[in-house]
Amino acid sequence: MEKNELQINNNISLEKNNTQTVNFEEQKSFLETNLGQVINAGVDLGIRALLPGFLEENVIEIKDSIITDGFKAGIKTAIDNTIDMGKSFLGIFTGKFDNMSQIKEAIKKGGLIDSISDVLDWGIKKAKENKLIKSSTASLIKKGKNSILNNISDNIENNLTSQVESIEKIDKYTQNWSKYYEKKDFTNMERQFNKIQKELLEEDTIIDIAELFKVFADSTRVKIINVLLENKLCVSDIATLVGGTQSAISHQLRILKSAKLVKYTKIGKTVYYELSDDHVKKLFNIGKEHINEI
Repeated sequence: MEKNELQINNNISLEKNNTQTVNFEEQKSFLETNLGQVINAGVDLGIRALLPGFLEENVIEIKDSIITDGFKAGIKTAIDNTIDMGKSFLGIFTGKFDNMSQIKEAIKKGGLIDSISDVLDWGIKKAKENKLIKSSTASLIKKGKNSILNNISDNIENNLTSQVESIEKIDKYTQNWSKYYEKKDFTNMERQFNKIQKELLEEDTIIDIAELFKVFADSTRVKIINVLLENKLCVSDIATLVGGTQSAISHQLRILKSAKLVKYTKIGKTVYYELSDDHVKKLFNIGKEHINEI
């Protein structure tokens, strides 16, 4: 019992210390990294939606061209300005945000999407001037800019909502721990601690597994995995082996790449695909063995 009491007490102390030592600069750095990734994913999805007929390697090249020439620096500046403006709207002039709900509100008030819109215009213009993308492609992306911005906006909203929910859940659990701690009921506190850990792990794991198996629920994607078991191939080779247009295969490769089941290497102007790791091969082979045994 004494060992359990000491361990749980240490866990609480560490949690409190970690929370208290997070300063504004660390929080800002977290937001820049987190939002930067979400914005990048939104741009990626938006461009893919606007250019459905383009091959995967073409989409990668176009996106890389727009992100070149200071786009990342522009996004960082946009996020910094948004945080500062959002804080002033909320009356927070010094220090860090108190919670994720405040951050969510600050981003809404800080005009992040308008700032990103300007940065996107600048990135498209630069890519066009440097002849990294064609004028027709630049016009198409600019016309569909709202689609990209909507993707970014949705991504940010979903990301922050998810984090708010997770933090609220953790806060509730922390309160339960504190109640047990006040009563010196370390047995129930440890039981609650273990139960929470198990529930959170199971919930996240089950969702991730469900999403993974959704990707396997398409015969074309399974065929692509099959031809990549021992090979590194370009889109045209995969299309020839699997059957189907390069555009259709490119679309399925995007889904597999998003699920981290395949990765690519760019050699010159050609993109070569392969399985991400041995886990994908094992999953495929286990599935095949299971089917053969039925």
